[in-house]
Amino acid sequence: MFDLAKLSILQGRPLSFLDAGDNYCVIGHQLYQTIAAKTGSNHVINTQIISGNVIYTIVGILQPWPSNFFFQTDFNTAILVPIRTALRTEANANISNLAIRIHSTAGMDMTEMQITQYLQNLTQSQVVVQSPKSLIDSMQKSSETMTILLGLIGSISLIVGGIG
Repeated sequence: MFDLAKLSILQGRPLSFLDAGDNYCVIGHQLYQTIAAKTGSNHVINTQIISGNVIYTIVGILQPWPSNFFFQTDFNTAILVPIRTALRTEANANISNLAIRIHSTAGMDMTEMQITQYLQNLTQSQVVVQSPKSLIDSMQKSSETMTILLGLIGSISLIVGGIG
């Protein structure tokens, strides 16, 4: 997730495969500021926090992260834990979002279709694939709609002005 979302560490260290199954976490910058303000200390690395009924040891703090269209999570307020830890400690843990980086855009439509079919067969649930191309297409459609709407408003203004 660190590479994919371009997350950077401000203090401490990122999570690694060695942390799998352990109760270590990396916290977002805004959460760090909240904890530091409440405790009166800027040194939160190797301290523990409770999330739900689970105690986690903080091993890293993220630099401020600008939100974007692809991630619905606000990493500034997040607690990042290894996936094995989440599945072990949270009874109702489920994976609702999956981020995949594709190295080549050649055959992107075919790749999207194959990923969708695979995940639908695996999970027996609806899968929605969101790619940069689909975001750009939706922005262009919104832009075209706004252009038409503004053209209609301008036409009506000219007609009313001409009658006046």
